[in-house]
Amino acid sequence: FAVLGCGVDLCYPDENQVLYDRLLEEGGILSEFPPGTPPDSKNFPQRNRIISGLSDLVLVIQARRRSGSQITVDMALEQGREVFALPGRVSDALSDGCNRLIRQGAWIATCPEDLLEYIFGAGCEERDKSIKRYRQRDEKADSTAGNITVEIDQQPLTLSDRILSLLSHEDGKHIEQILTELREMEEQEDETGTEEGDEKKTGVGLAELNLCLFHMKMDGRVDETMAGYYRRTGA
Repeated sequence: FAVLGCGVDLCYPDENQVLYDRLLEEGGILSEFPPGTPPDSKNFPQRNRIISGLSDLVLVIQARRRSGSQITVDMALEQGREVFALPGRVSDALSDGCNRLIRQGAWIATCPEDLLEYIFGAGCEERDKSIKRYRQRDEKADSTAGNITVEIDQQPLTLSDRILSLLSHEDGKHIEQILTELREMEEQEDETGTEEGDEKKTGVGLAELNLCLFHMKMDGRVDETMAGYYRRTGA
């Protein structure tokens, strides 16, 4: 299906006439604008919310740093859709937006199988293990919440607890800043609490943090004020 920024009776751009005719026969053409509406530039950001809303996920193939694709990504995140991006060379301007999305926590897509694995769940053992690990951490924290003793300060905090301690209820904090502060927190704990011979923490990764924030957002503990920015919710 195609979602147009003009009336459904207009093919824009003209060189897509073959694709337009094929869509009429094999798919469909959608628009919320009346027939005859010209392709005005202000119409395209508006129609992007329909594109992301119809999709199971959003895959960004090429995007400049300042690209209309970012509007679709923002809409997708607000609608609870997952975002994938195709990585590219750092010297390629058309990959700049994609690489930036990946840095902010988007899923990496290198082949069609990456998308199929996410949609149908096949081959996602590592992701499932991460989800299970976070759930076990939170369940353990919940089960011991009522058994506070004088040794409570010696118990390790869950990743979600650490994240909440870094967020406020007012301004959102970017995921990269959260990651940096989490690693600084771990370094301080290693310096003050690690004895000789003890194994040091390996440090939280961006994918691990992004997954935890996703579950916290679903649980209503954090709110994503805009793409990549989080704040605390509730009391």
